[in-house]
This record gives sequence, structure tokens and C-alpha cells, in this order.
Amino acid sequence: MPFWDAVCSTWFCKFEAGEDGRIFGRVLRKYLENLEKILSRYVLLMLGFNLAKPVFYANDNTSLTLQELDNLPPTDALYEELWGSWVGSSIRRLTT
Repeated sequence: MPFWDAVCSTWFCKFEAGEDGRIFGRVLRKYLENLEKILSRYVLLMLGFNLAKPVFYANDNTSLTLQELDNLPPTDALYEELWGSWVGSSIRRLTT
């Protein structure tokens, strides 16, 4: 498939060239994973997201909320905090 991520596009049940092939496969996968991260950050920056501000504040003391346990959508306040000026917009905004 043309849109597989780094792991799926570099998955091999058996490598050519033995250990050298396995090492090459691991290096290629790591390279593609890093490229995915860089490109996704670039897109978010171009869309106006503030990448310096952490979105989620997870630590060992954080408990799941009842909404999270029930797999419910976030509250309106959290949704607005996460999406900022993108609340209510559609993907078509990217192409106009």
C-alpha cells in the first residue's frame, strides 16, 4: 500500500543478506519513523499549532477521568483547549 507507516512498510518476515539485511531493515525503519515525526510536526506548525505547549499533562499521579474510562469524547472546554482556532473548521480549510 502506498500509505503504510514506517513499521508496516519495512516489515519483513525474513531478511535478505542475513544479519546485514536485518540491520539495514532496522536502520531504514528508524529513519522513516523519524521522518514521519518531522513531517507531522512541520504540518502542525504550518497549521498554526503551538508545539511548545504540551497538549496532555500525563504523569504517574494522573488518574483517568470517568469520561476517559467510558471512552466518551472530551468535554467542550478540553476540546476547545486542544483544537484552539480549529474548533468547528473542516479539512477543506487546508486547501483554500
